[in-house]
Amino acid sequence: MGDSRGQDATATAYVVEDDESIRTLWRWLMESNGIAVRTFSTAPEFIESYVPGE
Repeated sequence: MGDSRGQDATATAYVVEDDESIRTLWRWLMESNGIAVRTFSTAPEFIESYVPGE
């Protein structure tokens, strides 16, 4: 995997995790590698918020 830091993110990773500390860890890990990320604590929360192509 190449180094993507400093590049514009063209995709978004979605993390669904009920443990807040794990969500925070995933967010930090992905964002520090140039990956856009949105986090959710439940599957229903993700489904209600998801907009295809966004």
